[in-house]
Amino acid sequence: MSTLKDALDNLRHLRDSFLKKCDWTVLSDSQLSEAKINEWKIYRQSLRDLTSGLDTIEKVNTKLEIGEDGKYKNFPTKPE
Repeated sequence: MSTLKDALDNLRHLRDSFLKKCDWTVLSDSQLSEAKINEWKIYRQSLRDLTSGLDTIEKVNTKLEIGEDGKYKNFPTKPE
């Protein structure tokens, strides 16, 4: 049986992997426009906020639901 701490740790690990995949967007040499940089900053902040207010395993599991397209339904949408 999973504890709330274990569930949050799992979600944070997954979230951190999403953040690592877009670290390049915040580097000074990324060559993105200011508008795109702002989109990525909002996305990254939304990822960091993903665990806010999660006080039950059920709420954590809701964040981990996968849609028919194979993507997490309740994760922020990555900029194009």
